[in-house]
Amino acid sequence: VGQTVTVHAWGDRFIAWFDPEGNLLSRSNPYSFTAEKSMVVRAVFAKELFTDIPEDAWYREAAIEAAARGLIFGTSAFTFSASTPVTRAMSITMLFRASEEAAPGTDSVFTDVPEGVWFADSVQWAVERKIVNGMGDGLFCPELNVTREQFAVMLMRYARYQGLELPTGLPHASDGDKISPYAREAMGQAQCLGVIQGYPDGSLRPLAQVNRAEAVTMLLRLLELIETN
Repeated sequence: VGQTVTVHAWGDRFIAWFDPEGNLLSRSNPYSFTAEKSMVVRAVFAKELFTDIPEDAWYREAAIEAAARGLIFGTSAFTFSASTPVTRAMSITMLFRASEEAAPGTDSVFTDVPEGVWFADSVQWAVERKIVNGMGDGLFCPELNVTREQFAVMLMRYARYQGLELPTGLPHASDGDKISPYAREAMGQAQCLGVIQGYPDGSLRPLAQVNRAEAVTMLLRLLELIETN
């Protein structure tokens, strides 16, 4: 008790240290801490991180990679909840984390983004960089679910902010007439870059809510392009 303890993890694709209840303690390896009482820490590796993702799930690697990079966390201890919709707050938080930039340090301009709330820095960062806008009347609507076309717009704005040269062209989809006018260019760019892909029936489903599995997959596809260009 009261001593500094350092623990090491050896194994394939270490993710983080957790306590027995599944609370994240640290992503550092080795991990040093002061033991004020008897403590149990658990080293978790990629294959153990999310217990609700099947081994053959198409999004498995993207979910694990996103978590390893600190872009997204589980909805509870070791659960990913792939089909859960992504909100405006979560979508821009992933982008803020991907940027690895410091918090803006400015006050929120939105009445529904209280100071100190977990997404406050992400919202202000995204607004200042013109990646996302408010919803009018001084509201950001952080809990509003994001559609596939809305997420594509955010991703392409982020790509432009990061200096990625974006292609031209309109999206090719059997339901292209369903794409909102403001999102047509971004959907075309995202499709051309391979960030967003269609369904077997040739549709893009622009108005469908984007879920956690789709969001991390699209984001990692984009980050790979940014990081290799």
